Amino acid sequence: MKKKKKTSKTNKKTSNLLLEIGTEELPAGYIDEAFLQYFLKERTVMSDLAPPKGRLRSEPFKANDVIVCATPRRIVVFVKDILLHQTELVSPGLFGPAKDKACDENGSWTKAALGFAKSLNVSPAELSYKNRNGREHLFYDCPPDKGQSAQKVLPDIIQNWILNLKFPKSMRWDPNNLIRFARPIRSVVALLDKKVINFSIGKVKSGRISYGHRFLKGRTPIVRLTEANIHQYKKKMKAAGVIVDFEERKSIIVKGLKKHSQGNVSFDEALIDEVANLVEHPVVLTGTFHKRFLELPGCVLESAMKSHQRYFPLHDKKGKLLPKFVFVANGVAKGASGGIVKGNEKVLAARLSDAEFFFHEDTKTTLADKSEKLKNVVFLKETKISYFDKQEHVSDVCKLMAENLKLSSGELGTLLRASVLSKADLVTHMVGEFPDLQGQMGKEYALFDKEAPAAAEAIREHYLPRFSEDALPDSKIGAVLSFADKLDTIANCFEAGIIVTGSKDPYALRRQGAGLIKIAQKFEFDFSLFGALTKIPGVPNSNMQNRIRDFLFDRIEFVLTQEGIRYDIARAVCQAERLSLNIHKIMKIASDVNRFSREKPEDFKSITTTFSRVTNILKQAGWLDQEHSHETHPFSDSLLEDSQEKILWNEYEKVKTPVEKAYRDRNYYDALGALVSLRPLVDDFFDEVLVMSPNEVLKKNRLALLEKNSRTFVEMIDFRQIVVGT
Repeated sequence: MKKKKKTSKTNKKTSNLLLEIGTEELPAGYIDEAFLQYFLKERTVMSDLAPPKGRLRSEPFKANDVIVCATPRRIVVFVKDILLHQTELVSPGLFGPAKDKACDENGSWTKAALGFAKSLNVSPAELSYKNRNGREHLFYDCPPDKGQSAQKVLPDIIQNWILNLKFPKSMRWDPNNLIRFARPIRSVVALLDKKVINFSIGKVKSGRISYGHRFLKGRTPIVRLTEANIHQYKKKMKAAGVIVDFEERKSIIVKGLKKHSQGNVSFDEALIDEVANLVEHPVVLTGTFHKRFLELPGCVLESAMKSHQRYFPLHDKKGKLLPKFVFVANGVAKGASGGIVKGNEKVLAARLSDAEFFFHEDTKTTLADKSEKLKNVVFLKETKISYFDKQEHVSDVCKLMAENLKLSSGELGTLLRASVLSKADLVTHMVGEFPDLQGQMGKEYALFDKEAPAAAEAIREHYLPRFSEDALPDSKIGAVLSFADKLDTIANCFEAGIIVTGSKDPYALRRQGAGLIKIAQKFEFDFSLFGALTKIPGVPNSNMQNRIRDFLFDRIEFVLTQEGIRYDIARAVCQAERLSLNIHKIMKIASDVNRFSREKPEDFKSITTTFSRVTNILKQAGWLDQEHSHETHPFSDSLLEDSQEKILWNEYEKVKTPVEKAYRDRNYYDALGALVSLRPLVDDFFDEVLVMSPNEVLKKNRLALLEKNSRTFVEMIDFRQIVVGT
């Protein structure tokens, strides 16, 4: 039985939907999660989460059909122009078995016919015959599916959408412990024009009642909504002390920051966004703290204010911190601002007093003394490697990198000093209280101990980049230390059996891999990683090296595609460079090949086709994977018989020198350009010359000629990986 596609008749009557999920305080990040999930589902609550028989069957909504708003205590969805009734579906009917299979010689219904009728819940007598492809078949003329009203199907659709929203962590909060949501749901508004859409989430029934700000007006205002009108909804909620729109809350905060700071506030966009999602009615206020706290490192003050209290530090025109801060309150009742300011000043003073105590305690001993304590701090519980061990591993890798990069003796001394102090701040009181300051406090304590400024800066920079868009190290010493540290982390995790999967990456190895690749690219670290890997205990094992290599190539491909390189070019270059693992070289080749493919697409397509053929015939002959095939099967121009062989050999001799120069200069664009002249001659060679000659001597010589041509590109790209036509 083959079902045919249904056609539809559209009912043009539409309505508007307003949905508000009232909750207890949502974390700021969870509000963004709700936004993302909503938009990823084609900006509609009607399609993906609808039950199979409960769809509105409307077309996907356009961007301006849906408005989504959120505050810490509500998620709001407004959908414009929903069909009041499901679209009628008209079926062209269903064909069953052929006529000669539907009845036996006595005219009785066969099992095939009876089964077809039973599947449709009709009797065979209700079926007819219809011609299909010149043959009579049983046919059922399906009645049109009239559909149901939106009022009837929306309750299940909305309920499913709410219950299927995913958050980083959810709570079970209803009495039966069945419903999961980010925070307990306390109210639900669901209106279709002026009518309530009736459903329940646990014991919470939908209605038309919302609630305003909890304490701005002395008590929580009750807001009665009469219809699904987003503008009316926002107006009523604002009157009740709630600014629903995120951009409006953010605008109020930015204006307040400018007003209170005279332009000297730290405009941290991420912090502004976070604070805007922490309040429903932002009010910007200013507080102060004692001047003595300015003696602490600036990073400590900023961390205490920004990371811990969500305050905005103030600076003078020279960028120096002032003993003032700006903060955002969640609504301020009349006459209450003074008490709110004093309360926030008291909280910050307590935190800064703790920081002051920690700083004085930490500076009683040097950073070098603290390094010994790292022997008792485990880096990987799976292998019991300590941070002290890790520092030693990193120092060994740094020595090898310094040799490859030809660092001066002074630079090497600074690098090794930074490496043996790089993790010492992990055992300080300050980093224990302010974990986001690791590396930064290492720098501050190193400077306090009169260590070289370059070594101190490298200690800070070796944690960079901390996330995908973070800054890279600025100094070469910091870059080498960061690179070595990340490589050691990846290698030790692989040795410990920590496998990165699609859902698990506990040590952020993907980020570490991407970070070292970007560092190698920025500072042009032109050497093979295999030597560096051998300095890490457990890694000299060839199987382990191969696993790490595969992981790093996967990261290189990812970074290349993120930078706009074609995915097949990224893979082709990585495949050709699998024995070198020279990140800088790989990135440069991929960039040049990608540029060549864009600027000269026809040339790139033609050489791809031709040299893929060269590679394939060498592989079939068993030569491709022989590292020294030119030595095993030497080439002799005296054995060339065919004129086309000689022409190809002469052109190869001309091309070889400029290609070799282009390789030395890392100019792979010109190297590809040189291949263009070889391409037609290789094509003619295949057309005119029998490569697999019955004469074994001639066959090997011709394969050797092809192998020499292949060596003009084999260090650059594996053309077999290129998707022709992309």
